[in-house]
Amino acid sequence: MAGSSGSGMGGMGGMTGGMGMGGAAGHLPPPTGTAGTTGAAGSGDMGGAGGAGGAPMPDPRCAPVDNTVSWWHADGDYDDAVGSNDGLTAGAVSFTAGVDQQAFSLNGNLGSFVEVPNDASLQMSAGLTIDAWINQDTLGGRIVDKITAFSNDGYILDMFGANVRLIIGGNDMTSADRVGNGIWTHVAATYNAADGQMAIYINGAPSGTKNIGPGAIPSNALPLRIGADSEGGSLFIGSMDEPRIFNRALSASEIATLFWQSSNCQ
Repeated sequence: MAGSSGSGMGGMGGMTGGMGMGGAAGHLPPPTGTAGTTGAAGSGDMGGAGGAGGAPMPDPRCAPVDNTVSWWHADGDYDDAVGSNDGLTAGAVSFTAGVDQQAFSLNGNLGSFVEVPNDASLQMSAGLTIDAWINQDTLGGRIVDKITAFSNDGYILDMFGANVRLIIGGNDMTSADRVGNGIWTHVAATYNAADGQMAIYINGAPSGTKNIGPGAIPSNALPLRIGADSEGGSLFIGSMDEPRIFNRALSASEIATLFWQSSNCQ
């Protein structure tokens, strides 16, 4: 169960379609700093002209979005690709075909989650963004959890049935649209402590906002878990790829960029 009781599932839209993604050749390079942010994903081919050697210039929309704290590619290991927050299997995690190369395979058995030790970089008070690609076998379950079960001292991104849910402290919201099972879907959520705005996105598109008033994200010394709550329950059943955390609330255009990059940038 969540640290606070989930809100009702009112305002649900139709089942949101996912996106079939074959295993891509590689990943975006890690961010190199925090000077500026990536703009919105536009339409059309923006590939640059060939350089002196005739190779095309990189598409500027493929530049990594800044302020990534941790990014777990799930390509046969639990390593953090951009930071030092490497995870460990709790004993029942395997790997399967993902959106980009491999993904975590979570079967719902005891220990079917990834645990990341507590670190100051995961205690983000001013804001955060969490995103991941998910392919549910069974609806429901934690995506990223750093909160004491049945309490209100952290943050959660999970599936509340067929809806995406974000919990910040004792406040929660659910997506306006539902996510089906058996298909890859990109989910993301943001919170800005300065203005109290929560937001959820599905496949790069907004799916609801909620204002809870300004306030810092509560912190705790718990490990972060991918696929389970702090007590090993609320297990996610299915596949999960590219879970990632930023230490600020990304804009709607940046979320659209994250979704676009997954199928257009290697």
